[in-house]
Amino acid sequence: MYKNSMSEIQFEKIQLAFEYAKDGWWEIDIPADRITLSNRWFEILGLPYDEKRNSFSEWISLVHPDDIDLTMMSYNNCLSGEIDQFNAVYRMAHKDGHYVSMYCRGKISERDSNGSPVKILGLTSDVTTLSQLNSQILESKKELEYRVLLEDTLNEISVGFININYRDIDAAIVKSMAKIGEILFVDRMFIYLIAKSGEVMSNTHEWCNEGVESEKHNFVDTPLEALTWWMEQLSLDKSIVYDRVIDFPDDATIEKEALISQSIQSVIAVPMFRGKILMGFIGFDAVKQERKWKSIDELILRSLAATYANALIYKETTTELENFNFDLQNKLNQQVVELQRKDDILVKHEQELASLWYAVHNSANGILITDPDRKIIYYNKAFSKFSGYNDEELIGKTPSAIGSALTNRKLYEDLNIALSSGKTWKGTFINQRKDGQNYIEENVITPIYNYLGELVNYISIKQDVTKEKNLENELQRDKQLRALGTLAGGIAHDFNNILQIIQSYAEIIAFGNSKESNIDEYVNNILHASLKGKKLVRNILTFSRQENLPLENTDISNLTRKTIKLVSPIYSNKIKFRLNIDECGLVPLNELQYQQLLINLIDNAKDAVYENNEVTLNLRRRLVKWDGSNLPKNVIELEVSDNGFGMSKQTVERVFEPFFTSKGVGKGTGLGLPMVKGIVDNHSGKIFVNSKPGVGTKIIVHFPCFKELTT
Repeated sequence: MYKNSMSEIQFEKIQLAFEYAKDGWWEIDIPADRITLSNRWFEILGLPYDEKRNSFSEWISLVHPDDIDLTMMSYNNCLSGEIDQFNAVYRMAHKDGHYVSMYCRGKISERDSNGSPVKILGLTSDVTTLSQLNSQILESKKELEYRVLLEDTLNEISVGFININYRDIDAAIVKSMAKIGEILFVDRMFIYLIAKSGEVMSNTHEWCNEGVESEKHNFVDTPLEALTWWMEQLSLDKSIVYDRVIDFPDDATIEKEALISQSIQSVIAVPMFRGKILMGFIGFDAVKQERKWKSIDELILRSLAATYANALIYKETTTELENFNFDLQNKLNQQVVELQRKDDILVKHEQELASLWYAVHNSANGILITDPDRKIIYYNKAFSKFSGYNDEELIGKTPSAIGSALTNRKLYEDLNIALSSGKTWKGTFINQRKDGQNYIEENVITPIYNYLGELVNYISIKQDVTKEKNLENELQRDKQLRALGTLAGGIAHDFNNILQIIQSYAEIIAFGNSKESNIDEYVNNILHASLKGKKLVRNILTFSRQENLPLENTDISNLTRKTIKLVSPIYSNKIKFRLNIDECGLVPLNELQYQQLLINLIDNAKDAVYENNEVTLNLRRRLVKWDGSNLPKNVIELEVSDNGFGMSKQTVERVFEPFFTSKGVGKGTGLGLPMVKGIVDNHSGKIFVNSKPGVGTKIIVHFPCFKELTT
C-alpha cells in the first residue's frame, strides 16, 4: 500500500519509525474480510510471522472473551460510518498462555464511490505495563483514585503524542513531566539523552518542584566514560533505584559524589531505548528529604520512558525526512492530489513540510543549501537580500564564487577538514555583495546524511554581522582614542612646561641682545620653533580634553557664514571658496566646537590643493536613511570638498587615527580629523570621507535636526 503512494525512501523511513516505536501496524480490507499484520504485531503476541493469519474473524478469535463486545462495538461504529476512527483497548492471547493488553487505534483510509468504508489502517501498542498498573490501583479507594489519575494522565500523555507536531514535542514533554511530578510529589524529574557520537550525554528536559533549583545547565555534554557504573546498569536494562544515595556501591563512587554535590538524597532512573540501543534515561530526584521509592514509581517511569522515546525518535526521524524535501519538492507537488485522496497521513506530512519550507524561506537568517559537490541548489530570501545575488548568479555555483580575497585561506582549510569529517563548522567569512561591497558573514555549516550514512547536502545558516563588527571596531577605536588622549594630555603638559622655559629664556636673550649681534637670528628661530611647538601642544591638549559639551539651538547657516567670513582673509592667497549655504533653521550645536570642526575641514582642504584652487562648501537639509532604518530622517548635511591630491583607500581608513597624517613632514599634527570625529560624536552625528588619488576629497557630516524647518 505505502510503496504505491510514496517514495521508497519515505516508506522505509516510516517502517523504521514503527520499528523504533515498538508498535504493530495493521490494515483491514472490509470487503475481502482480510487483515494484513506487521511483524511487530506477531512479536507482541510471541507468535511467528504468518501471512496466512489474514482473516479478520481469526484476529477476533484471539481477543479475550470479556473484551469482544466492546471491541466489536467500536469496530462496528466505525464500519457503519458513525465515527471515522477506531479506538479500543482489549486483551489478546499470548503464545505462552497469558493475555497481552493491546491499545488499538485506526482510521478509515479508503471509501468506495458510495462513501462506504473499504479499508481501515491502524496501529497496535503493547500496553500490558499500564494494565498491570491498573490492576494494582484496585487495592484501595484512595489508591484507586490516585492510580486512576495517574493512568488517565499517562494515557493523556501517550495519546497526546500520537498526532503531535514534532516541533512541539520538547515543550509537550516538559509540560507532561510537570503533571507527573506534581501528582507524585517528586522534587525533580529529568531526562538525559546520549549524543549521536555515543561519547557524551546532556540533561535535555527537566522539571523542578517549587523551591528546587535546576541542574540542567550543569550537565551539558557530560562524558559517558566518567559514569561507567551508571551506564552499565542502564545498558543492561536495569533500573537504578536508591532510597539513599549514600548506599551506592563502591564502584559507583563518582556517581555518588556527583549526586551528593547536587544535594540529591534519593534517586530512581530507568533506561530509554532506541530499538536495542540505549538512547538515554529518565528519572526522579528527592532533594528536600530522603524518599522510599515504590514499584509504581518505576512502572510510571518505564511507561513514560517508552512514550518519550517514541516521541523523540519520531521527532528525530521526521527531521531527517524533511532534509529530503528540497530534492523531492517538485515530485511531491505533482503527486499531492493523489496523495490527498489515498492517505490523510501523508497529506498532513506534506502540509508540515510546506510550513517548514515557508519558515525557512522567510527566515531572518540567510540559508544556503548545496549538493554533495557544494553546488548551490537553494537559498532563501534573506540571503538574496543581503548578498544581492539571484538564481542565475547562485544556482549551480559554489559559495566560493561570492567570496573575497580578504578571507584567510586557512579558514577554508579548516572548513574542509571539519565538513569532510562530518562535523558542523562555525566561522566568519568576508564575502562580496553583488555591488562589489565586502560584508562580514557569520556561518554555521552542517553536512546532512541520509539513513544509509550517505552525504546528501550541506546546509549553511548565515547572518550579516557587518554592522555589529563595525560597531565593535568603532567602540574599540574609541576606547583606544580615549586612552591615547589621556596619554597625550600628560605628555603635552610636560612638553609645554619645557617649551615655556625655552621661550622665556629666548625672549630674555632677545631683549638684552645688541641689534648688531648675529645671535638675533638664532633667537628668533628659537622663538618661532617654541611658538610652533606650543601650537602643537594646544592641539594635543584640545584632543585629550574631548568631552560632551552642552548643545544649544543655533542658526547653523548664519554661524557658518560668520565663520567663513572670519577665516577668509587667512586663506585668501591660497584658496578660493565656492559657497552654497541654504537656510537650514535651528540645530542643536556647540558653537565653539562647530567652528573648530569647520576650520579644521577647510584647513585640510587647503593643504590638499594647489594654490588658488577652489574649495567647495555646501550646507543643506536632506532626508537620509539612518541606522539601517527604511524610514528617512531629517539631517543637516555639511559638505567640504576639493579637487586636490586625494587619498588612497588605505589612507582613508586611517584618517581618524590620532597622530596619523598624509601631509609632508612638519606640515601636519595628525590631530585635525580625530578632533573633528570627536566633535561629530558629541553632536550624535555621522561623518563620511570619500577620496581618490588625483581626483580630490569630499568630507560629509550629518547633524540630526528638527523635523520641521525652524527659523
